Amino acid sequence: MARLDLQDVRKDDGAQGDFRNAVEKDSVGTPIMPTFMGQHFLGIDNMAKESAARCLKENGEPDDYLCVACLYALMDDKPMAVRHLELAIEKGFNSWYVLRDHPWLKSLKGYTDYEALLKKYLK
Repeated sequence: MARLDLQDVRKDDGAQGDFRNAVEKDSVGTPIMPTFMGQHFLGIDNMAKESAARCLKENGEPDDYLCVACLYALMDDKPMAVRHLELAIEKGFNSWYVLRDHPWLKSLKGYTDYEALLKKYLK
């Protein structure tokens, strides 16, 4: 999936700059999916990973683990993506079609561990 090309946007470049500034200075208490996905699409993946970890620490709901798995899949970190899918399932996530069809998990298609996970739960 292509990233928004906002890497070089200065903070004073109109709406895109305002968006980058808002994401970088996010002051929301507990970060949630729009926070870390916005950070990822802006190319600030280290901040996205920190926000995702904080989200799991402070929330830790099954859907949060799915969202973090999506983040790692978009960053092409397949082992971490699958691990977070496993954790989502352990926490009670059971929307199996989402695991199979979510567009942000597309990079996992053909990855052995992901295919084994689908096979295990999509009987």
